[in-house]
Amino acid sequence: MRMMMRLLALLVMWAILTEAQGQQPLKLAAWNIQRLGTSKMSKNDIVNCLVKVIRRYDVLVVMETVDKSLTVPGQLHNELNNGLNPTDTYMYDSSSRMGITTYQEQYVFYWKPSRVKWVQSYTFNDLGNQFTYDPFGAVFIVNSGKNTLKFGMIAIHVSPKKAVKEIDALVDVYSDFKQKTGVDDVIIAGDFNAGGSYVSNKDWVDIRLRTDPKFTWLIPDNVGTTTTGSNAPYDRIVVAGKGIYNALNKNSAGPYDFKNYCGITNLVDLKHVSDHYPVEVSMQ
Repeated sequence: MRMMMRLLALLVMWAILTEAQGQQPLKLAAWNIQRLGTSKMSKNDIVNCLVKVIRRYDVLVVMETVDKSLTVPGQLHNELNNGLNPTDTYMYDSSSRMGITTYQEQYVFYWKPSRVKWVQSYTFNDLGNQFTYDPFGAVFIVNSGKNTLKFGMIAIHVSPKKAVKEIDALVDVYSDFKQKTGVDDVIIAGDFNAGGSYVSNKDWVDIRLRTDPKFTWLIPDNVGTTTTGSNAPYDRIVVAGKGIYNALNKNSAGPYDFKNYCGITNLVDLKHVSDHYPVEVSMQ
């Protein structure tokens, strides 16, 4: 009888823990990892920090992967999954190399299939060269027992010299994404270079992504997102669609300072990891 009571207690505890895990917010992020290539991936201390930070998220998109051999996305994926339980592992999907000059970059999505289902990828067909690095996105379905939400996530690395025009043109990207995927609940996230000398206060009136009320900016203009010590609000998260707006915890949006998390004690080592913090938001 005593053994049965203990077994029953264990089952109850397991059920409570399982339910609690199922209610954990979904964490999403975008991170410009400065010049992520084979050189950076050869430095164990930096890789350990990257892995530790990325594992905080259920969905994360990386910008500025610059490896010409196309091996770095898979290498980082292997490092992410090393030692994880099968239920916690990640999958990934990468764009082609983007860029209108000899310098090119990739976007790479990493996600946990235990938390979201990947549906399809998306690349903006930029015939007019509006963007230096064409926006790349994905459609996901949240794995939930009650309410499911299909949503899109579009990544962008805006060229500093064309910041105003490229941010404005993201409205066209949203329209194209909605037409091609049928999804209007969308997160647009990445390095917008939306501040400093690239975008001034007087520029906002000419940026449809800011003036169109269907878009909500979750990171204010006074929040710095770089590791350089400046207050430049370069990295942003913008959402459109009632479903995703209601599902997100808007107060959770912001940059994540990983310095203490990675045991970094000085600004130089911090910048060796990246000159940007990831920007994150959680979903209920």
